Amino acid sequence: MNNIIVFTNGHGEDAIAYSLIKELRRHVKNIGVFPLVGTGRFFLKKGIKVYYKGKELPSGGLSLREGFRSFLNDVRSGLISEPFHIVSSITKIVKDNSISIIVGDLYPVFLLYISGKRDSYLILTSRSARIGDFSNLEYFLLKKATQKIFVRDPETFYLLKKRGIEAIYLGNPVIGDVREKKGKKLKKRGILFLPGSRKDIVRNISNMLKIIDEVVTLGRGNSFDFYFHLSSLTHFSDFPHIFNNKWRFILHNDLPVKGSLYNMETNVEIPFYTNIFADVLSRSHVVVGLSGTANEQSVALGKPVIAFPLPKTHATPERFTKRQKPLLRENLIYFPYFDEKEIAKRIIKVAFDKEYLKFLSIKGKETVGKNGIILIVKYILRSI
Repeated sequence: MNNIIVFTNGHGEDAIAYSLIKELRRHVKNIGVFPLVGTGRFFLKKGIKVYYKGKELPSGGLSLREGFRSFLNDVRSGLISEPFHIVSSITKIVKDNSISIIVGDLYPVFLLYISGKRDSYLILTSRSARIGDFSNLEYFLLKKATQKIFVRDPETFYLLKKRGIEAIYLGNPVIGDVREKKGKKLKKRGILFLPGSRKDIVRNISNMLKIIDEVVTLGRGNSFDFYFHLSSLTHFSDFPHIFNNKWRFILHNDLPVKGSLYNMETNVEIPFYTNIFADVLSRSHVVVGLSGTANEQSVALGKPVIAFPLPKTHATPERFTKRQKPLLRENLIYFPYFDEKEIAKRIIKVAFDKEYLKFLSIKGKETVGKNGIILIVKYILRSI
C-alpha cells in the first residue's frame, strides 16, 4: 500500500489524528505524521514516525481562528517564516503516489495545494456551518485542493453539497477515541477540571483552585471528588511549588497520576491525571473546561461544561461565545466573566440536579453526534 501521511495543525488535532492513526494501523503499517505545530513529541512518544518538527507556537496552532492578538504572538515566535519551511518539507516527502490525510482546517490544505498536492482527504474538525459560512477562497480550496471532505455535522455537509463540494458526513471525528467507560457507582459527585494545554495553564489552574476553595467555603467540599486532567506533554516539573499561597504541588513519577495539589489549610488533595481522559470524564458529573477539543469531547459524552474567560489567556470571550457555544449549545454553561463564587454555586446546583443532568446527557450526545473515526477510516481504505 502507498505511504500515508497525516497532517495536523494544532494540539487538539494531534489527539484526533492519533485516534485516526490507531485505527489505520490495524490495517496498514506505513503511516507517518506531519505536525505543522509543535515538535512532534506527542507522536514520537507513541512510536509514530514524524516527518516534520516545527515550532511551538503560543496559540497552539489556532492563531488564524483566535484573533489578531494571538496572531501577533505567533508572528513573534516565527510564524511568518514557518510556512516556507513547511512547504519545502512537503515538496520533499510527498510523492505522487502518497496518500495525504489532513486533520484540522484549511491552513494545511493551502500549504499542500501550493506544494502541488491537490488530492488530499480532509477531516474538517475545526470548521462548521454552525459557526459561520466559508469565504470564497476557502470554497476554492475545498473544491480544488481535496478529493473528499469529512465534516463534523450535518449542517456543514448540506452547506458544502449545495456548492458542489465532495463532502460526506459519517459522524463527528472530533470525538476521537473518547468513549464512555462503565464503572462502579460513585458516592460523591465528580468535578473534572480541564485547564488546557497552552502556556497559560498555571494561571488557569490557579483560578480553578479558587472555585474549589469556594465550594469548600460553601460547606460542600465533602460532596465532591475533584480532579484535573492534563496533556501528557505538560511540563509538570515547571509548576510552582505553591499555588495561591495555600496549595502545595507534589510531583509524582507514576502514571496516570503525574502530580497532585494539597491544600495546607483544608487537607484537600486533588490529583493531576494524564492519559486516562475517557476514564476520568466518565466518572465526572460536571466539567469545568478552558479547553478546545476536550470540551467538545466532554459534551459528546453528555457532560455539562462550565466555561469562563480569563484576561491575558487563550480563554477569550470570543472562543466560547463565537465558537464553542454554537457547537455545544445547551451543554456549554458560559459565564461572561470570572466569578468563583457564582461558578461554585452553579457547580453545586448542576451536579445535584438529576433531571437537568439527564436532559444535558441526551442533548449533548445529540448535538455532537456519534463518533465518526472508524467509518472515516473504512471509507478511506476502500478508496485507496
